[in-house]
Amino acid sequence: MEEWKNKYILLAPIDGKVSFNDFLQINSQVKNNQTICFINPQNTSYAAHIFIPQTNFGKIKVGQNVLLKVNAYPYREFGLIKAKLHFISTIPTDSGFVAKANLPNGLLSTYKKKLHYTEGLKAQAEIITADLKLSDRLFNEIKNILTNK
Repeated sequence: MEEWKNKYILLAPIDGKVSFNDFLQINSQVKNNQTICFINPQNTSYAAHIFIPQTNFGKIKVGQNVLLKVNAYPYREFGLIKAKLHFISTIPTDSGFVAKANLPNGLLSTYKKKLHYTEGLKAQAEIITADLKLSDRLFNEIKNILTNK
């Protein structure tokens, strides 16, 4: 009986609302390690799952600030969501490296607007690798040009 349970029953380690990743039908096949659904616990903090390409991946570190431009809420009208990089996978996927960023202010934007959460919200993430003033950035660019000649 235990072997049958392990093979055919999905058990979640936490309580919450089930959100399916795709449509499932009777007798549809599920691949090993395929994501079927997510469990959204009630009264939890928000996080963003980010795919980071290998380009400039060496500059990215846990603890760096992230700015999220949510596609459903134009950032020029609603503002950005601030996040902090919490986890970076060391194993690449087809899309790049998987990372997780926590949203300490939830879905409160930089314009103090509370964005409504909906399953599958997508956003563009900008990871701040160095918090420099514009003058410092220009100076570093000039310095790099002069040293590379």
